[in-house]
Amino acid sequence: MLHIFKVSGKKIAFDSASGAFIQLTALANKMLGALTAPLPPLCPTSLRYELAKYDSEDVSDTYDSLYSLHENGILFARGDEAKLMLEGEYAAESEDEISEALRCIKSEGKTTVSFIGSSEIASRLAKEIL
Repeated sequence: MLHIFKVSGKKIAFDSASGAFIQLTALANKMLGALTAPLPPLCPTSLRYELAKYDSEDVSDTYDSLYSLHENGILFARGDEAKLMLEGEYAAESEDEISEALRCIKSEGKTTVSFIGSSEIASRLAKEIL
């Protein structure tokens, strides 16, 4: 199940099946409010009409990003697909690796981090980065 909420002024999606916390842009937030699983490979025409005030390329790019998260079992995940992943070039399989990757990402000035793991670990680490 996907939950979308706001924390400290940031929009966050939490996928309870995968344990992923994903920081959302305003456009991604609007998209997720209108989408249900399974996501089609191409952005639905009806969604494009709803988002007509946004740049078409931004809509395509944002949808492609959300679709990629869905295909990788991160967004709208089925319960058996939990994975560990950090956005960018970082992937982690343990809590220590996640912590190390977060330190690297912070030192590089990245602002968006998505990761997956047990919801307990994800919750604690989300608090560290938000």
